[in-house]
Amino acid sequence: MRRFFFFLLAAALLNVSTSCAVNLLQNSGFETWFDSLGVQVPEWWVTSALFDSGSAYKSSHAYSGSYSIALGKTIAIQGFATSLVPIVGGTHYDFSLWLDVPGLMGIGLFQVLQLDINDSLVGSNTVNSFHTSGWVQYVLGIDAHPDAVWARVSLSALEDTTFFDDVILDGEPGTGVNEGKPVRAVKDAPLLKISPNPFRGSTKIVAVVDDGGSGELNIYDTSGRLVRCYEISGTGPVTVKWDGRDYASRPVPSGTYFIRLDSGSKTVCEKITVIR
Repeated sequence: MRRFFFFLLAAALLNVSTSCAVNLLQNSGFETWFDSLGVQVPEWWVTSALFDSGSAYKSSHAYSGSYSIALGKTIAIQGFATSLVPIVGGTHYDFSLWLDVPGLMGIGLFQVLQLDINDSLVGSNTVNSFHTSGWVQYVLGIDAHPDAVWARVSLSALEDTTFFDDVILDGEPGTGVNEGKPVRAVKDAPLLKISPNPFRGSTKIVAVVDDGGSGELNIYDTSGRLVRCYEISGTGPVTVKWDGRDYASRPVPSGTYFIRLDSGSKTVCEKITVIR
């Protein structure tokens, strides 16, 4: 289901205008953390099987905001990576981050990995940074492989501690996540507005369907799992009230979700945040 949804999403976005900069990464400034078996872990970021989750820690040495992520306290490669995010093959993306390598022997590494529909690697961009005198920004232009439908950003460090902050994919440096903005808006897409966002309890989703007068409103979690589905029809704005529950009437956990409206040949997708 996850791959199928994002495959359809990528296909629907082939004619997307890229003039509107939107950060595809969540928690890009490492401001939100949770406790996992006594270890602080940055929300939405995942540990690679090659790495030890204890290698990352929340640091107040931040470029902006309150926290950054610090990697590499031991003499070994340590790292964290993002969850998968959908991208459009053949599209240009801008990647940037801030990095500080205070140790003389430290090496900071970051990668943008591109994957196809089968999760096979089809492209990668890797940059190494040695000792820096304070925070340094790296900006990288990336042309997605034609077969790419996923991206994953990997951060790692060798030997001495390296600090990372404000990691942005296809966004303007320093803007952070644009909560509530379209992930990718198709030209002439049907209108989709959500209020309140973030929300507790319930929220109203207002959609304007295509000329055919009907559409489908699907809500997905960040893994691509379908959480709730609504069939909508009518003329003019159609309002759907989502109570923050899944198809089995169970309250969904706190976090970010994608609301996708399909109407005729048009598609629009927005992010929404549930707070418990």
